[in-house]
Amino acid sequence: MEIKREKVVDEIIGDMKTNKFKIGEDSMGIIIDSLINLYSDPVGSIIREVTSNCYDAHREKRLKREGIIPSTSEDDSKYWHPDSKNVEIEFQEENVLLGIGNAMIFRDFGIGLSQDRVETIYTMFGNSTKRDNNLQIGGFGIGAKSPFSYTNTFYIMANHNGTHYSYMLYKGNEAFHMDMIKATPTTELNSTQVIIPIKSDEDNRKFSKAIKNQLVYFDNVVYTNVEEGLGCNIVKAYPEYENDHMAITIGEDRVSEYTHCMIGRVKYDLDYKALEIDKLYASMAIKFGVGELDLVPSREAIRYTDRTKKAILAKIELVKQECVTDCNHNDSDFGSVFAVKANFSDILRKDLKLDLVGELSVNPLIDEAIEKIFAGFTINTVARVSDSKYSGGYK
Repeated sequence: MEIKREKVVDEIIGDMKTNKFKIGEDSMGIIIDSLINLYSDPVGSIIREVTSNCYDAHREKRLKREGIIPSTSEDDSKYWHPDSKNVEIEFQEENVLLGIGNAMIFRDFGIGLSQDRVETIYTMFGNSTKRDNNLQIGGFGIGAKSPFSYTNTFYIMANHNGTHYSYMLYKGNEAFHMDMIKATPTTELNSTQVIIPIKSDEDNRKFSKAIKNQLVYFDNVVYTNVEEGLGCNIVKAYPEYENDHMAITIGEDRVSEYTHCMIGRVKYDLDYKALEIDKLYASMAIKFGVGELDLVPSREAIRYTDRTKKAILAKIELVKQECVTDCNHNDSDFGSVFAVKANFSDILRKDLKLDLVGELSVNPLIDEAIEKIFAGFTINTVARVSDSKYSGGYK
């Protein structure tokens, strides 16, 4: 995610002396600990942040293949998996090699992490490889360290260009550390695993809930032993209708009765009070690209700056107009998607310009629906005729 920076204007500063703020060496641990504890929901943040990093790794590989972002001297596509390979999330009951019990494993098959890149990403707070564009979800340089908000130790396993690296990351008394456990040759293609020990069986429910809430719109994730291990049903949204600006879920796949946001593939509820509008009762996600809205540094919520509020309200109006247009041009589907669009846009009969069944139509929507319901049936008309031979005097 591209981070907007304020530029220094020489004309304003003039000859004034400028002093940059610094962090004292002996205060570094306190500052880092404060950054880690930004997360109000540690487990939910782990699920969102680590999965987003996996998602970004796959996107980076695809964008480098296409030449949209430049490759580096460390990139060698012969070690890359096909783009069809999906992100994997696994529940592991025991890892004998690491000597840990239950753990969550997040596995991506992107370009891989070299030793230098692992050190850049994991040992430097505020450092990010995603800050100069809006093509990837991250950008604040904090998310990769989010497991520290839950546990004092986690592990990274990285295959990169023929070498397998194992790392242990841990929190000491006053500092955070990363140790390389080993580096060995491998024939496996590039991949990265983040292994997070689950501290107690009671936390299984927290991870289960977080997966349901945070990953509902992620469409390239494969789950291994998660339902069995965590004792949950993985709920994924399969939008009945989706374009660049909206995603509609209906029936059992409905994500929420209220309209909400999707940024990247992450779901965010809207703060209608901050927007100063009434709640929108439509099972729809308003879609935003990464960087379109301001987020708090923990990325747990939307930051309702003037820029963000203006962008959300403008997108809502845009989607409403799209819904009106779609309803007016619809000539085949009057099901649930049509109903959601009509409800979201507060569509009235005066807004419709349909002429489906001629001038005799009282309500073209209902008439067309009835016509479709009875398609294929033959309807005969009957008349009542006087005839004394029949009971009641009519036949």
